[in-house]
Amino acid sequence: MTLAIPRPPSPKPLPAKPVTIRARLLLLVLAALLPALVAMAWAVSSAYVAELQARERSLRDLTSSLAIVVEREWAQRAAIARVLSLSSELDSGPELTPLQLSEFEQHARRAMDGLKGWVELRSTTGLLLTTQWPAGQTPLPMALSPSAPLLHAPMVSGLVRDPSGGALRAKLQVPVVRNGETMLNLGVTILPQELQAIIDRHRVRIDGAAIIVDRERAVVARYPTGSVTIGQRLGGELWSQLGEQNEAMLQTEGLDGSPTLSHVQRQANGWTVVSEAPQPHWAQLPGAVGQVALGTGLLLALAAGGALWVSRQIAVAVHRLRDAAQRLEHGKSVVAMPTGLTECDQVAVAMAHAGDSMRTANVGLQRQVDAAVQHTRRAQQTLANGQRIEALGRLTGGVAHDFNNLLGVISNSAYLIRRHAVDKPEIQASVQATLRAVQAGSRLSTQLLRFAGRQPVRPKPIDLKEYLPDVSELLRTVLGARVTLQTNVVPDTCALVADAAELELALTNLALSARESM
Repeated sequence: MTLAIPRPPSPKPLPAKPVTIRARLLLLVLAALLPALVAMAWAVSSAYVAELQARERSLRDLTSSLAIVVEREWAQRAAIARVLSLSSELDSGPELTPLQLSEFEQHARRAMDGLKGWVELRSTTGLLLTTQWPAGQTPLPMALSPSAPLLHAPMVSGLVRDPSGGALRAKLQVPVVRNGETMLNLGVTILPQELQAIIDRHRVRIDGAAIIVDRERAVVARYPTGSVTIGQRLGGELWSQLGEQNEAMLQTEGLDGSPTLSHVQRQANGWTVVSEAPQPHWAQLPGAVGQVALGTGLLLALAAGGALWVSRQIAVAVHRLRDAAQRLEHGKSVVAMPTGLTECDQVAVAMAHAGDSMRTANVGLQRQVDAAVQHTRRAQQTLANGQRIEALGRLTGGVAHDFNNLLGVISNSAYLIRRHAVDKPEIQASVQATLRAVQAGSRLSTQLLRFAGRQPVRPKPIDLKEYLPDVSELLRTVLGARVTLQTNVVPDTCALVADAAELELALTNLALSARESM
């Protein structure tokens, strides 16, 4: 016999979360390179802030210079409009003679010489004159424009399409006042092509865009690709951030979703100049800072790679020690394999010697234990046989006693059912079979009590002609519906002297054996 010696319980793991050798080496490398990383981060951050400030200054300068140019263009047209509004040909307005209109048209054309826009003269009934058309070809007023109330103060409109030619234009409109009463409205237009030519000539020194927006937030001119976006409205994010401010530096998103810096300056006439540039990133930092960042990153990568290589060598040695410890735990032989690390090799040799010593001690201990177990087992078997017989008798008697109690309840219930179901033959037959089964069970419990030493055997004469028909009902139940049972007793058969319960048990066992055989 071989007796397995129980192993000691495995030590519980430490409550703190373990850290691998690889993680510790990486932490050591990071700690050694921490000053260099801090210095690199400071240099990159300083360069980024300087680049951001320089870009913001460039945006402010660009916005201011473009705003000055746009204001100058509108100031030039405002001066033309004021001079023309004081013309003597308009003193008799709003009803002007063809001669007065012709002379005023000549003055207006001379005033707009060199400009692409035109002059419009409007009354309450419609357009009276426009220099958009060649001289003497001004269409009828009502055909060009419906009647509209006159403006009593100068106003700069947004970019709209001209009803006569369909061209996009903006207009500065001033009232013609005589004797404190507004007689006419005089308008001087400006075309987006003129502002686009100005913004194209302007030197945009940033990698971004410059935009001129009218009072309705529509693009009038844009650099670059100005003609593509003329008339389109800028997104609402810019205006929501601007709010009531006339000038602000905002952080928005460009058309491609990238972070963008926008400097916005709103003019007194409602027009706005916007300059945009992408926010700087590390690739746009000065060359020296980029070289420092690249060198530090390369150094960190090399150090991390070296730490990973060293940690892998150490981990291999530790894993071999772990495998040796597991073999030692399962009682297997341990071979000291070289790991490349002196300390780990010494531990492996010590574990191999310990394994040999443990196996030698286990063999001697196993022999002693086997002899003691054989002696103890023989004594236990002798004692257990007597106890088993005694316990089986007590158990059998208890079960038979409880079974008798259950049979008494069933018998009483059957008698009550038979008494209350006198007029129901189908129930009487079932009740009679139940009572016979109770009697058979009572005989079985008597046998169990007899085995337990609580019930003596009582032989008596048994007439088979009366006994077998009663037992047949129980046997049919045991055999089942698929087996047919017939009882034939020879008339001259003598009575038997036996215990009725013992005989019924023997017949029941024969019936069960016959059913299993079939």
